[in-house]
Amino acid sequence: MKNEKSEVYFMGLAISFKLQKIIDGKAIYNYGLNFNNFEGEIEIDLSETSNSLTEDENRAKIKAILITPCNGEWSDSGLALRVVSKIYKGYIKEQKYIEAGGHHAG
Repeated sequence: MKNEKSEVYFMGLAISFKLQKIIDGKAIYNYGLNFNNFEGEIEIDLSETSNSLTEDENRAKIKAILITPCNGEWSDSGLALRVVSKIYKGYIKEQKYIEAGGHHAG
């Protein structure tokens, strides 16, 4: 399994994340605000989501735990939520956890 990074750009900021490992259908990702800084950690379980469900039904099935916030994380965990959203969209499309990708907004 490659350890590549993915960048999510928004409002002039970039969030980088990379898949560390998958255990029992749960993925562990590290993330951070800089391209070489991955001090934040998230556990995500998307195993109950499906292409056959509506987006609202899928959202109810996403399980994410913020293990360690990254430096600069917002008080509402907004950076981690953006990472989870990007991973979820890739998972629904590819039916697997993404290792790399990108997004630019703003």
